[in-house]
Amino acid sequence: MTATRDTGAADKLRTLLGKNEANRVLGERLDRYLHHRKVSPEKDGSFAGSIDAVEQHLQKLRTAAGDPTAAQHMTQIDAYFYLEKLDKIGAKLLPQIAAFENILNRVRQSVHDYLVEAESELLSGQTESTLFTRGESYVVERLQQVSPDALEKYRAAEQRLSEGSPEGYAQALASCRRMIKALADALYPPSSVPIKGSDGKERILGDDQFLNRLVQYAIDKFGKNTHVKLVEETLQGLGNRLNKLNSLASKGVHQEVSVVEAESCLTWTFFLTADFLRLEDGTSGLITADKIANT
Repeated sequence: MTATRDTGAADKLRTLLGKNEANRVLGERLDRYLHHRKVSPEKDGSFAGSIDAVEQHLQKLRTAAGDPTAAQHMTQIDAYFYLEKLDKIGAKLLPQIAAFENILNRVRQSVHDYLVEAESELLSGQTESTLFTRGESYVVERLQQVSPDALEKYRAAEQRLSEGSPEGYAQALASCRRMIKALADALYPPSSVPIKGSDGKERILGDDQFLNRLVQYAIDKFGKNTHVKLVEETLQGLGNRLNKLNSLASKGVHQEVSVVEAESCLTWTFFLTADFLRLEDGTSGLITADKIANT
């Protein structure tokens, strides 16, 4: 088996729940998926295509199996040989047709169960995803311990966003930027001592260099990891996300901000904060042996 990287969705789940809990949830979802797509109860093997692919394959099997009603328009002898041929083909294809019909039935039932559960949650007043709620609880609890100031800025951003005005949206972006800086101050305080970066150059990471301080914090955390290429990719990704977030958060100072931009900024801030908090407590899934499948 060759080395593989997890999807972005899996990474976000690890950020929300931590590596171990997220892997458990992903394992459960994978088992459920394989069960729904199982072709034969007696043999291992699942159909990994989309629902559209399942339906197309099922249609091809049905076409190949033929239509017995067509014999009604044939002579008696032609109908006899035609139906005899269909019997032979059916002996091979009908079990496959039944298997793919069962796949569709299981998927339909799963969707039905999900919708019933979702409707029940809505009727009972539960409108948020339980996974996101658990992730937010983690972020809030950890920020209370690591950086209460950053938590205050997070709550301020939420409050400004709820105001529903361009001025509130701009202030929400500003609060997001202050939150990232507060987190950097807690995890990697400013210093006048030169720090050698990953490129070998020494820099002063002062108060204004809070983005670089967060990146350096990640470098220090990953410094002993042997998977150098994965470390470099992760650090580059974190750096890019920090820069994009900072650019978006700084927009509120210069021009009118939309609700979409404000919501995106708060969401990105949340996930980035969770990433660094997971690094801080050692539960990060950004770099993990689970991302590498050894031969």
